[in-house]
Amino acid sequence: MQRHRKLVLVGTAFLMFAAVAVVAVSTVGSEEQPTKRDGIELAGMTVSDSDLDAMARDTMGDTLEEIPIVEPKGSIEESGVLRGRTRSFELTAKPIRWQYRAGQSVAAWAYNGSVPGPTLRAREGERVEVTVRNELPVATTVHWHGVDVPWTQDGIPGVTQEAIEPGGTFTYEFTAKPAGTRWYHTHGGRLGEEASQLDMGLSGALLVEPRVAAPAAVDETLVLDDWQIGSRGYNAAMMTGAGHAAHSAAYNVFTVNGQAAPDIPDIVVKRGQLVRLRFVNASTMSYHPMHLHGHQFRITALDGNPTPAPVTRNVALLAPGETADVEFVANNPGVWMLHCHDLHHADAGMHQMVRYEGYRPVDDDAHGAGH
Repeated sequence: MQRHRKLVLVGTAFLMFAAVAVVAVSTVGSEEQPTKRDGIELAGMTVSDSDLDAMARDTMGDTLEEIPIVEPKGSIEESGVLRGRTRSFELTAKPIRWQYRAGQSVAAWAYNGSVPGPTLRAREGERVEVTVRNELPVATTVHWHGVDVPWTQDGIPGVTQEAIEPGGTFTYEFTAKPAGTRWYHTHGGRLGEEASQLDMGLSGALLVEPRVAAPAAVDETLVLDDWQIGSRGYNAAMMTGAGHAAHSAAYNVFTVNGQAAPDIPDIVVKRGQLVRLRFVNASTMSYHPMHLHGHQFRITALDGNPTPAPVTRNVALLAPGETADVEFVANNPGVWMLHCHDLHHADAGMHQMVRYEGYRPVDDDAHGAGH
């Protein structure tokens, strides 16, 4: 009898462990299903369907199933409207479900319906006006990272401005200076919300072109980001954004311009061209050592500022918030990987190809939708 009870207890424990394991399995690798289940695993916690619905309404304004999925439309650049020497832009922050890979989406906050937001282009010395419309269910702000704005335009809630409330607008005004690769991102609706709002996707590049341009035949801006995505496309940042317990920041998807491999488009070059890559690390925590195969490049700018003596490398390490401009001559035809050399990040989506015209990878199927 005693032996029989031990077997029953062991069997019951095994079944309980198996049930917990099934709940904890991440479904990042497959399209999330809109049908209700008995909760999901998110940020190391089991969250019930009722809590998920409440969290979604707090951060997205509706249940997740009611939010439309938005597919990427390629790199988006905006030059605004130039009147005299004033260049005007409009940015609308709004919840979406962002398709970061074919068949996979994540709950996100977007500028102008895109993650990252559009790359804004202005010329050094121009007067810039950016009207931000907030269609999020929470307050927010925008910070102009690396731009020498007046302190009242710096986008820090409760310090330089009152946060932009839901349904409200705010127009930022500043002179585009100094020239270089800059970027913009949320600074939250109050101090302490910066990370959670940025983890929802609110960032974009801002290129301040110098008065005397130095053109490159290929000039690509690559915004790097990290995500913690749970079952059915829930974003762990929704937990802190809704006032729940802080998420564990165990990022499991890494993107370039909002897309994860194999869906990141190739950078297509021709032999002999000068190629410029502008890296922007919009990640809240992750360092990204970006490595290019088959070429050496010069690091010509850091944080948008020209390096006095460009260093020749094949890996550029970017801390969170940093930008780096690198240039190389396309002198080695073929198909070459460009990837984060934290190989866990590469395996989780942060790799793409630099492909010369007329060349294809050995296995097009393995290459996926990137070409």
